[in-house]
Amino acid sequence: MAKKKKEQEDIKFEVASANIFADIGIDNADEELTKAELAWEIDHIIKKRKLTQAKAAELMGINQPKVSALLHRKLSGFSVGQSPAIELQEFMSLVMILIQTPL
Repeated sequence: MAKKKKEQEDIKFEVASANIFADIGIDNADEELTKAELAWEIDHIIKKRKLTQAKAAELMGINQPKVSALLHRKLSGFSVGQSPAIELQEFMSLVMILIQTPL
């Protein structure tokens, strides 16, 4: 019994830019990308240092629910722009505190 050859279909695709948020039409794409990258870095540091959410919150001077939100990428309460929420400098400070604070 001879095997049938499957027909190949042409799949159309687009090469993405460096910012997936811009590619899919999200408002404030640069801010969203920055928040996502910073949240990933904070998550990475917390895991590397084997911190609990409570300990990470204590070190960063924020509450545990904010740490949970960061780790679950619920970033609407965080800002790197002109907002009363955490500014970019404060976001970066959280990263530096996690890196530099001895346990």
